[in-house]
Amino acid sequence: MKKIQKIKKKIGKFENLKNFNKITKIMLKIINSAFNPQEFTEVLIMHLLDNSTSKALKKACYFNTFCLASFSLVFDSYGGSNTTIGCSWTQFSGNINAAIDYVALKIDDEYVSYQHDSRAKATYFNFYNEESAEKCMNAPIYYNSIAAELYQTVTLEEETQIIMIPNTNSLNIIKLVEAVNNTFTKNGIIYDFSAYKNKNNSKFHTFGVKFLFKKIIYSFEIPTFLEIDKFVLALTYRESVLCLQETHLSEKTSLLQLKGYTCVESKKNLTKTGSELLIAVQNRSSWGISELRNEYSWMAAKINSKTASGKENEIIVINIHTPHLATEKKIMKKQIELYLQNIISKNENKKIILAGDFNMDTKSTINWVNKIGVGLTRMPVFNSRVSRLKKIKMGRIIDHICSVNLNF
Repeated sequence: MKKIQKIKKKIGKFENLKNFNKITKIMLKIINSAFNPQEFTEVLIMHLLDNSTSKALKKACYFNTFCLASFSLVFDSYGGSNTTIGCSWTQFSGNINAAIDYVALKIDDEYVSYQHDSRAKATYFNFYNEESAEKCMNAPIYYNSIAAELYQTVTLEEETQIIMIPNTNSLNIIKLVEAVNNTFTKNGIIYDFSAYKNKNNSKFHTFGVKFLFKKIIYSFEIPTFLEIDKFVLALTYRESVLCLQETHLSEKTSLLQLKGYTCVESKKNLTKTGSELLIAVQNRSSWGISELRNEYSWMAAKINSKTASGKENEIIVINIHTPHLATEKKIMKKQIELYLQNIISKNENKKIILAGDFNMDTKSTINWVNKIGVGLTRMPVFNSRVSRLKKIKMGRIIDHICSVNLNF
């Protein structure tokens, strides 16, 4: 009898374990649901700000772009006009070359020229006059039975900033627009305001809101945070935090100096391995930075700032360049796992960013950060600028940004 009870108890534990595993898998599917850029479209929401008539979105296009290493440092000059039409690559799946060629073929203008921009993941079509460009915008082009999304471009005025709100923290879009209006319109001009909408249900996404802003009150400093009721949202303009890999600086070379940034570096005796790393914060962002740890293929730094109300915020930023050799890769992953687990064991609400060249595709990256067990999630990509490219064909995304507790 006792033996039967023991067996039943073991079976019960096994059943509970199976149920727990099922629940865990379901939760992981919900928490780490795949973000598909083809399901979302960027729309103009200026009408929520100034009660104007809803208009088509215009975007700044990027020319003369220079990128250092594989992550985040970009020097731009912005161009665009009423005669330039953009077509984003991220709306297409499969063969991007074929999709762009098809769109170009269907544009009824034999004199149109076009250029590819690998940073913006877009192709720009240049027309002779506004009438030709407007004709193109008004003539739908269907690829695989889906209308290709084209957008007009705009030239940014001097000193105009593109301000991003990476995560609206589940805040209602109208409340967000009101808060931006209250903070910014008395100090400058908002030219454009956009957000991402789901194509199927027309609901707004919580990531990727941005607006174009130019100061008219020059004493006004763009805040690092936007405080709305109990929410505190982070704002970024230009690149507030940089994580660079493969700087190719050795221990014998001088410090890398980036105008307007404070840097901490990781340099080795040999530069051919590409393991040299850098984390930097923009001086005008009000963030401070200090180095925490420096290993062969990863480094950690602490950045800290204060909100307008005096609340202190601290983020641990980890920049990685995963080695190709399996043994070195295994060592690096184990070091980071233990490092992050130790941080969270002391403070489960600690804000963490893990970013860089993972040398892993999206699925492998999500599996690894889930294994670490500290709550990291991979941040969704709207207009991927970190894909491995061959001409204009998008390959695997191996550069990623993961975070936890970034609900300021």
